Amino acid sequence: MAENLENKKAIEDIQATSDEAARLLASLESGPKDEDSTLPRQNSTNKPKTASQTISINAQPTANGSTWVGAIISFIIILITLASYSQQNYSQQTIGQPNKKRMTASQKQFYDQTIIKANNAVLKREHESAIMSLETLNSSKYKNLAGVDNGLINNKIIQAKKQIKFLDQPGINKYWETSNYGAQWFNKADGQFKLFFAYSRKCRSPVITFGFKRTSNGPNLATHTIRPSKYLSNLYIPFKLGGRQYITLDKFKCN
Repeated sequence: MAENLENKKAIEDIQATSDEAARLLASLESGPKDEDSTLPRQNSTNKPKTASQTISINAQPTANGSTWVGAIISFIIILITLASYSQQNYSQQTIGQPNKKRMTASQKQFYDQTIIKANNAVLKREHESAIMSLETLNSSKYKNLAGVDNGLINNKIIQAKKQIKFLDQPGINKYWETSNYGAQWFNKADGQFKLFFAYSRKCRSPVITFGFKRTSNGPNLATHTIRPSKYLSNLYIPFKLGGRQYITLDKFKCN
């Protein structure tokens, strides 16, 4: 937009200079008529001026005047050519670049909230929700509006899909989610239970309580508490009972 304004200003400057040059040319062309009174006068007492003398005096300007007139004419031709070229250039730059329509207040709010949602997504369900909103921004309703960063939107969609693939990994036990966290159990490792754990950013001070049982449906005989410090992490929970035992994720406190 700034470049277009500069082109327009240059054209206006060239036009003004061209007008001034044309004015100077007009004044020079009228000059020889005024100079007739300064030329040596013929002696009118003896003979009248012949037709040839009259033509020679009025039709031929001085050498100085001819040089100036030629230079100014050349200058005007150059200016007109430049003005024409600049106008053509300006027109070509503006073709295909119409002014984009601004977002309404509600559209701007939805746009900003969608980008924030995509940035804050951790869980699979959060990424899926963000993708739906991002695809709305990628539709014709938003795509050509001023202020919409289509490259950023496409990148957010790609990143969200990668995160979903990372979370939903294959294993003996499937990854599962609730509204606040997701988890996947892995095989025991060095006398510990291993758990992949993810929790939402809306949880400020999460606390997980695990229960230990002798049988899968039996009562808890011991508990273990962990406060995860990362949104995505592998947790290791030591055995609490001797011999065969079962572990469950009993409670999750979001805040």
